[in-house]
Amino acid sequence: MTPSKQVNLPDDYHTTLSSIFEYNIPQEPPVDIDVRLSEVLRDAAVRSNQKPMDAGWSDWVKSVADNCKEAVHAELCSPDGGGLKKEYSDLADKGLTTGGITAISSVIVQVINPAFAVSSVLIYLAVWLTKFGLNAWCKLPAKQRATVNEHE
Repeated sequence: MTPSKQVNLPDDYHTTLSSIFEYNIPQEPPVDIDVRLSEVLRDAAVRSNQKPMDAGWSDWVKSVADNCKEAVHAELCSPDGGGLKKEYSDLADKGLTTGGITAISSVIVQVINPAFAVSSVLIYLAVWLTKFGLNAWCKLPAKQRATVNEHE
């Protein structure tokens, strides 16, 4: 996947993004954004008839969130743990703007399970990554990435 590839974001993406910025949600702490992400992942699962098998909803949603984040990590981050891949280095410079969130969402939509590629999931995951710091997140070992926000 190349960063310049034209992607199709959901039809309601820009309306949803405007609403999220209108309510200043991007200014919330990363832990609150992660909670919102979990809620919209659960909603997306219900709408697409996805259900947890043996785990309860909270464990299943955390697993889905982790899978989404790992798919994004595999795409954006260099395998050696050195940070963002060169072709994505400009994403870190775009910051917490509608353009920056849209640029990150355009990558996310290409790599996560299509059942979860709804506007709110794309946006909250992009906001969370931006607030955490893309380059810093890319440098974390897998074990640390899995526990980010668990102790906050």
